[in-house]
Order: sequence, then structure tokens, then C-alpha cells
Amino acid sequence: MQRGHYDKQLAKKHNVTIDELRIMPYFQYCLMNSQSIDPAKISSEERAILSKWQKEGKITRSCTNGCSTTKEFWDFICNVLYDFYVPKLEKEGEI
Repeated sequence: MQRGHYDKQLAKKHNVTIDELRIMPYFQYCLMNSQSIDPAKISSEERAILSKWQKEGKITRSCTNGCSTTKEFWDFICNVLYDFYVPKLEKEGEI
């Protein structure tokens, strides 16, 4: 599987949509760098996803204070990004 390829089985495993998958790396970057979400860099669909996550209590976002998330949602994002984007180390250092 190529890196970042939308795999329907992985999507079902994690219960994520393609739009959620696309916003996760940027949201993670903003979290790690204490930055706010730049509205010019996201689509209306991605704004709706962030609003949904905020309503569910998974994240906060602010123009002045950046973003924050729960430990559980952070772990979820990391697991999803690992499964979809990261080349896997098989055995004896081979990828």
C-alpha cells in the first residue's frame, strides 16, 4: 500500500472518512507547534469536521490559543496516521 492511500478496510477499522483522514496531519501539526488552524488552509468540509470534534469534546480550537485535544483523541490520531501514512518496519530493518 502506498503512503497516504485511502484504504477502505483501514477506514472501517478506524471509522474515519477520507475528509477526516486529510485533516488529521494538519491538525496534529498545529497541536505539536502550538498553532491555530489557518482557515485559508482548510475546506468547508474540514471546518465541519473540526466543529464536530469540538462539539464531541475531543478538541478545542481558538484563534489566539491554538488547539488542544484529549489524550484519547491524540492517541487515536496517531494510530490512524501510523496506519495510513507511515512505512512499516517489518523484520530486521526492512521496510
